[in-house]
Amino acid sequence: RLLDAIKTISNAVGSLGIVGGQTMDIKMKGEKPDPKTLRYIHSRKTACFISASCEIGGILAGTSKKKREALRKGGLYLGMAFQIIDDLLDVIGDEKKVGKRLRKDKDKVTYPALYGIDGSRFRAKAYTELAIRNFQKLGNASDKLIEISKYLEQRMF
Repeated sequence: RLLDAIKTISNAVGSLGIVGGQTMDIKMKGEKPDPKTLRYIHSRKTACFISASCEIGGILAGTSKKKREALRKGGLYLGMAFQIIDDLLDVIGDEKKVGKRLRKDKDKVTYPALYGIDGSRFRAKAYTELAIRNFQKLGNASDKLIEISKYLEQRMF
């Protein structure tokens, strides 16, 4: 189990994960965003890390491959929603409430830059619903993950 967990986190942070996503994010700074590139960047940064974290929980708990897949997918969707909401908060958030300096992503490829505020909210909600649907496959063990997903969605409003 431990080796599977190490392999999962190693893949998540490597060139096909966070390193690759961050490299593309830097490369695209100041460029016109397109949907495919935006999904690539987001799925390999925060979403990849959250997905791996959820999957590792399943690995270490000894769950079935089917449940680990639900954790991995749910984590990926949750991470996508998180990043979209983070992008939204950078544009419309209150620094005191958010707890960090905002308006720093104006030259980056973001969901609000590509889809606007309403389009980004719609996509964040859709990803949150996909995350919850996957977490529900875990039965009662999913309560906290579903609670976190619902909180995240409310965070944007």
